[in-house]
Amino acid sequence: MGGHAEPKGIALALAAALAYSIYIIISAQVVGTRTAMASSAVIIISSSVSYLFLMLRSGVHLPQTVSGVLATLSLALFSTVVAFWSFFAGMGRIGATRASLVSTLEPLVTVLSAILFLGEIPSLAVLGGGVLIGIALVLSATTQTSPSDTSPAVHTSDSPQALA
Repeated sequence: MGGHAEPKGIALALAAALAYSIYIIISAQVVGTRTAMASSAVIIISSSVSYLFLMLRSGVHLPQTVSGVLATLSLALFSTVVAFWSFFAGMGRIGATRASLVSTLEPLVTVLSAILFLGEIPSLAVLGGGVLIGIALVLSATTQTSPSDTSPAVHTSDSPQALA
């Protein structure tokens, strides 16, 4: 969890942040008339088709063991299906801006998980990044938002509470 900064890596990280911001803004508009489950299904199926074409072009490399298949299925279910569904359900409840702020916790949770479960020792840069994420969240939580931001963007009839 250490190293040095590469300009190309920094540029790619900034481009990813910009792309994610655009994705959230467009998602809030496009999926406004659909449930979180339907929105997630459309995105996951579309992504799967795209990856299928890439996989066929570059060669198919499927898991060769039962544990590999189970790991792949677990990643697909929890890191993709549940993550998208939860994000869209959250976006419907708290709005796109607040949902994107909550999603900034992902790197922090990943680092904390690596520390707790894998015994990783974070570098000072990683710790500093965690502090910056915390500060950004506190500042964002104390900043006034517009009323339109808090209106639900996605129907939440398939939210965890509604399914219970």
